[in-house]
Amino acid sequence: MLGANRSNDERESDGSMSLVPPSLSDGAIQLRRCSLEHRDVATEAMTESWAQLHDWLLWAQHEIPVTNFGELIKDFDEAWEKDEDWRYFSFDELDGSFIGAANIYSMSGPEIAGIGYWVRTSRTGVGYATRASRLLTSAAFDHLPLLRVVEIQMDEANAASTAVARHLGFHQVARIPKDKSVPASSGQALLWRMERDEWAQLEAARSSLNK
Repeated sequence: MLGANRSNDERESDGSMSLVPPSLSDGAIQLRRCSLEHRDVATEAMTESWAQLHDWLLWAQHEIPVTNFGELIKDFDEAWEKDEDWRYFSFDELDGSFIGAANIYSMSGPEIAGIGYWVRTSRTGVGYATRASRLLTSAAFDHLPLLRVVEIQMDEANAASTAVARHLGFHQVARIPKDKSVPASSGQALLWRMERDEWAQLEAARSSLNK
């Protein structure tokens, strides 16, 4: 558990006692708390993207979670309510189409959290991962007051994910040996970090440019 700053009234008004809101949006992309109602569109996107997901993600080394989707959502819900892992599905705000998934997860203590994301194969290369990561990072700092650092970790060979961290201003702080547990693994992970104060400065600068 990472800490709290949403009031009880705010947390009860959206039907959740969690620290982080169940929906995040920047006008182009919307992140919605994972739900059973998303089963069909989520499994369709995973089926379409399974070869790429299998290359990079440990959970994609097994079968596509169609028959056990309900159990998966139950696990997500339990972690959400414990304020340990906030999992979202992402949607195009304009046409409502399913894009992928993203999450904020607690790490060692209340001062550090990580974020993760994937985008379906047919929607890659147009900035959705960057938008989702920006929303996640802002939400983490806005709603977890004890949080000091947000981290992104990816395989060194995953150039697309590396580009997301770099574009948002994260700093690479470590290169870590890792097991080659997924087919595309290089055996090295890159760890990128963002401090709370620097994120606030970057977001203020980005906002001023958009005025």
